[in-house]
Amino acid sequence: MKTLLPFAVAIVALGVTFSGSACSRQEVPTVTSAEQDVMEAVLADNEESPTLGKRGLYNKSSTRLFWGGRDEYSSLVEDLRKEASYEKPAFQELVENYVRANATDIKLVFARKLPDNTLLVPDGNNVEAAKDRFAGIEGVYQISRVAIDAQRTTALVSLAYYRGLNAAYGRFYILKFDGKKWVVDKSKRFGSFPMT
Repeated sequence: MKTLLPFAVAIVALGVTFSGSACSRQEVPTVTSAEQDVMEAVLADNEESPTLGKRGLYNKSSTRLFWGGRDEYSSLVEDLRKEASYEKPAFQELVENYVRANATDIKLVFARKLPDNTLLVPDGNNVEAAKDRFAGIEGVYQISRVAIDAQRTTALVSLAYYRGLNAAYGRFYILKFDGKKWVVDKSKRFGSFPMT
């Protein structure tokens, strides 16, 4: 009995619960409720497959499509800062928030359930495999982390859409909070600034 006590204490300390013979642990959200609101507004504004009504979303954030064929995040950062240098200081700070938020890709764990028409696709599945595995989607979105300004009125996010092996595009979105919800204010293909 004494030998089992430290093991039991360790299990409780880890926050692991047992249900029958299965062990389960709830994942901690990596996406806040406000960030999820922004992401859902962008996805709703960008319906690629309206007839089917389903969209695939990679379960990992990324900005890789925007690296322009280069192998480093720093190339995107350099391009964003150059484009933002022509904008107002508030927008420059929003870009810096975006740069910090997206320095590392993360697994997307949402604060609440996603809409029924959004299917999470494991990162690493190519588009064709995802289309085969998840009936009803014609492509897969990959979204960046969301940057929100200090006043919590403006957000910046990027969204890539992969339709096939050689068919992809991406856009940057600026959203405004209208007091009740996030609304897409502007969207531009990368490189087509100014955005403000």
